[in-house]
Amino acid sequence: MKNLIFLLFTIFISLPVLAQQKGASPIIVHNSSLITSSTYAVVVGISNYQDPGIPDLRFADKDAEAFANFLRSEAGGKLDGDHLKVLINSKATMAQFAIQLDWLMENAKENDQVFIYFSGHGDVEKKTIAQPGYLLCWDAPARVYLAGGALALPMFQDVISTLSTQNKVKVVVITDACHSGKLSGSSINGSQATSGNLAKQYANEIKILSCQPNEFSIEGEQWGGGRGAFSYHLIDALYGMADNNNDQSVTAFEIGRYLEDHVTAEVAPQSQLPLIVGNKTEKLTSVFPELLAQVKKSKNGQLPVFAATESRGIEEEVLAAVDTSIRRIYALFINSLKEKRFFNDPQLTSKSNPACAETYYKILSLEPGLSRLHSTIKRNYAAALQDDAQQVLNSLLHKGIDKVLTNAEHNGSSYSTYPKQLERAAELLGKDNYFYRSLIGRKLFFESFLTSNTIVSMEKCRQSLIYIPEFPLAYWRMANIQRWRTSNIDSSLIYIKKTIETSPGWIRPYTDYALFSTNRDSSRTYFKKAFDLDSTSAVLWYSKGLVYSNYYHQMDSAAMAYEKAIGAATQDGICFPCAYMNLSSYWENKGETKRAIFYLKEGLKMDSFNVALMSNLGNFYCSLNNFDSAIYFLRNALRQDPTHFASYSNLTAVYFKSKNYSAGLKACREAIIQINKLSSEKNDMSSYSWANIYENYADILNATHHKDQAFLYYKLAFPLFLKYNDSSALGRVLGNLILLDSSSKEILLLKFNIEVNKLNYPEILNIGKKLLQIDSTQLFVLDWTASTYMEMENFSIAIKYYNMAVCVDPKNKKWWNNLGNSYLHCKLFNQAKMALEKAIAIDSVFPNPYKHLGMVYFKMNRLQEAKENLQKAVQLNPNYYKALLGLGYCSIAENDPSEALYYIEQAIQNGCTYDQVKEDIELFKIQALPEWQNLMKKYFPDQFKDKK
Repeated sequence: MKNLIFLLFTIFISLPVLAQQKGASPIIVHNSSLITSSTYAVVVGISNYQDPGIPDLRFADKDAEAFANFLRSEAGGKLDGDHLKVLINSKATMAQFAIQLDWLMENAKENDQVFIYFSGHGDVEKKTIAQPGYLLCWDAPARVYLAGGALALPMFQDVISTLSTQNKVKVVVITDACHSGKLSGSSINGSQATSGNLAKQYANEIKILSCQPNEFSIEGEQWGGGRGAFSYHLIDALYGMADNNNDQSVTAFEIGRYLEDHVTAEVAPQSQLPLIVGNKTEKLTSVFPELLAQVKKSKNGQLPVFAATESRGIEEEVLAAVDTSIRRIYALFINSLKEKRFFNDPQLTSKSNPACAETYYKILSLEPGLSRLHSTIKRNYAAALQDDAQQVLNSLLHKGIDKVLTNAEHNGSSYSTYPKQLERAAELLGKDNYFYRSLIGRKLFFESFLTSNTIVSMEKCRQSLIYIPEFPLAYWRMANIQRWRTSNIDSSLIYIKKTIETSPGWIRPYTDYALFSTNRDSSRTYFKKAFDLDSTSAVLWYSKGLVYSNYYHQMDSAAMAYEKAIGAATQDGICFPCAYMNLSSYWENKGETKRAIFYLKEGLKMDSFNVALMSNLGNFYCSLNNFDSAIYFLRNALRQDPTHFASYSNLTAVYFKSKNYSAGLKACREAIIQINKLSSEKNDMSSYSWANIYENYADILNATHHKDQAFLYYKLAFPLFLKYNDSSALGRVLGNLILLDSSSKEILLLKFNIEVNKLNYPEILNIGKKLLQIDSTQLFVLDWTASTYMEMENFSIAIKYYNMAVCVDPKNKKWWNNLGNSYLHCKLFNQAKMALEKAIAIDSVFPNPYKHLGMVYFKMNRLQEAKENLQKAVQLNPNYYKALLGLGYCSIAENDPSEALYYIEQAIQNGCTYDQVKEDIELFKIQALPEWQNLMKKYFPDQFKDKK
């Protein structure tokens, strides 16, 4: 809670503007004839005081300048230099302020309007408690305000009353005079006393105070990049954001409601409730729709921000009264926030600071002597917890790329720490805080990155959207999940379009649409839109490089685009290692190894700790048989990140290639310790590098005549290479396994795995039958043999093998489900019903059998039962588009095409493709409807682009 005092004394007539003149605002006076008035204003803002004994403010001058700019706008009266006097910092001396107040009294006439805006300190002197207080001008002394440099409130009120009663000027006084800071009258709450006296009404003026007399005004970076919360929202309100009834004008009452809704909520858990004194029905400003639209547009796509505030002045006063041990804990708490040591973590603690912010916070929050600081401590802890996550979101929204992932400066940290930090921040602020839902929504967004389960990732994003409706980053994340995990391009483009709708000024979704789209014209169109937004964007040029490389195979153009990406990223202080590595690969493919190495080294100049660049350099030096240099870079990478398995993969390969087997064995064991540790913590994770490490270990073991262990690690490598579909590695590993052990069953099973990975259905069936002749209880073989027959639509034979499978494992819900589905395709509805009911009995929340059972009832023309089961499937899996299509079938059967189209649209939104709906026999009956054509054009415009 930093010192910030606005005494916004705004003498203001608030009547609708009919015409505009420079420096004057014609007004309508209610219940009287039309009278032309002039507007005058004095705006004062002081952040830097001359006397070092008066604590400086951070943003008072910025707030004053912002208010002056409002007055210069059409909404503020378009005031020129003859009607507006602005005094900032050293210009705001007591003499100058008095001169300008005198200027107002001389020039403002009946029915004129006057603004007096003062942003600075207010105080009551310690020795003269009875006097109403002072406004401290730039040249005020730290003590003895009577000596000059401070304007006594009676004098100031006399000016206001003279203008209001004698000159008959319409007066609105807006004050923000209650800030923390060690002033002369701090011990007797001088700032609050001043604020209380300012709130008194002596004439017909309106006064708007930033807070109640017993509160402080809050300022921080989150408001306009560095403003006071009150001033920031006041100006928005005056531009028309407070126009609640849309009558194109803003009253004092509407201003008060708007400030209460925004200021009070956003400074919580600290307390600041703006105060309105005077005629609240008075119209303060007219709304100009174009200006209001600009204000709203500037906020479009912005995420709410929660940041720390300062309590300078109060902090010193409170800490001076508590025990030395408490002061030490407070200092340790502040230091732990700076070092981001929030929770107990042995890797982040040190001997000098063994504890964490959470530990210190619990102690401080129970200390009664710090009660005046408790709200500030809580807020600043919550702000620190979410700050890094906020920076990631800001980087994504502003630059389209994320510094956490592209730079190694965070020493290997990733999104994994953010959910816990955001959840704790939300707990601290409580469910009633305005920022609570935003914190939970962001937490869920980051959690979507921390699982390899696509369904879970998508569900996290959907939940995020519940907490932050129209959250562009959640839609963008869903688009990327659909594109890179399921290769569902149609769904990814739908989510990208939704992202653009919610944040049209964000460049990243345009570049992603261009990158994802298989239509060259669409790709060019969206690249053009991105270029129009920001032609210097690093992510734009990097995406163009990928398109040139991967789609058009124009490698020279790709290299030029990567060069531009590097140049743009460098300006933002981002390394962008992928661009350097792609350029390195480009020159490697041209046979220019030295130049390939050059780009990796250039990347390291930008980010000397980037492990990916080091690892690639090590790999290059290995290929050149420069083993010493390779080991140097790879070991350096592992010092930066002991879990960088690509470096372990390259390092173990170097040791094997150089026949340094003892060092190779040691490095492999180090890597496997890390693999085992990580896999025990996150059992859904694996890495292609793991397969390489296992193979390298097996190669070294084989070379050192440890045949049995070598066989074991070749077998561990095999399924990982299978997962990543590396046919060359699979053939290599299988060859070594055959040499080590000619066991026909085991080798046959490995071959079966390879054919499964290639989806070579004839060979799956050929080898599967041989394996089942050897052992008919091999569940993996039974599963793939049965599912292969299903894939080949030979459902009658699939039934045979699924029956064999459920005999071996009668509790396997998937097999009962597939058996029921096979019976359904063979029109054996009673058998299908029995099998599907068994699947449901095993797992009542498994959506698939409900969908199939719904289709069984649909085929039996039992529509009510069909709909109940299909709806249950959708309830369990909201993006189950086949169940949604089934509900569409039922609606068609019930002659309700509108409802059918509703379900079909839901199915499309959840991944159903154009070809699927176009060729679906059950949908033929409604495909001639105009509504069908409109729906197809809405979601699949590319299919109709060339049709007249």
